[in-house]
Amino acid sequence: MSAPILSPEAWAVVEARSHDPFAWLGRHKHPDGGIIIRALKPQAEKMWLVPKGGRAQVMTRIKGIDAFGKH
Repeated sequence: MSAPILSPEAWAVVEARSHDPFAWLGRHKHPDGGIIIRALKPQAEKMWLVPKGGRAQVMTRIKGIDAFGKH
């Protein structure tokens, strides 16, 4: 199995080498517009994002790692 294609910043977070994991995790502007939210949750099978006053939305697992994202 080949490693997923991730930025160096993402790999640093996944491998616990980042001095600033929240530069990649959390809420950020997405290059295609809008917002992306990323979370690292080791051993989780699913993860949901629950916006204030909104409905729960399933986050997408980032293939090959214990991280999830929602755009």
